[in-house]
Amino acid sequence: MNDFVKIVPATQWMVDNIIAKSLQSRGVGCWNITHGVFKGNKHLGQLSIGAIPLATLWLNEEAKVRDSHVVAQFIENYVVSVLNQENVIVLSEPTCKLYPYLQRVGYEPTPYNKVYIKDLKFHE
Repeated sequence: MNDFVKIVPATQWMVDNIIAKSLQSRGVGCWNITHGVFKGNKHLGQLSIGAIPLATLWLNEEAKVRDSHVVAQFIENYVVSVLNQENVIVLSEPTCKLYPYLQRVGYEPTPYNKVYIKDLKFHE
């Protein structure tokens, strides 16, 4: 099996046939899905990146910490290169595999519960 995480723009077919089935079976996920997260042919989760930019992410129990880091890097690159923004806001539940590492990778807690922000500007 391919060990690499692949993040692809969500299509209507993907939402209807892959992500919806996963949501029905697990009862969790995120709203306004913009991307699907796959490892090989296996659906790991989905994410939503909004224009604020606010990112929500859900990965299933098969995802590893490294997979979460790959997705976080994708979100950061997307926010800078596509949305042309300098900050990203991430909502994270304590059950998220990335949660214990958020502050180590530059996310700062906000006064709001489970909400973190990261300055993506390159410092010289």
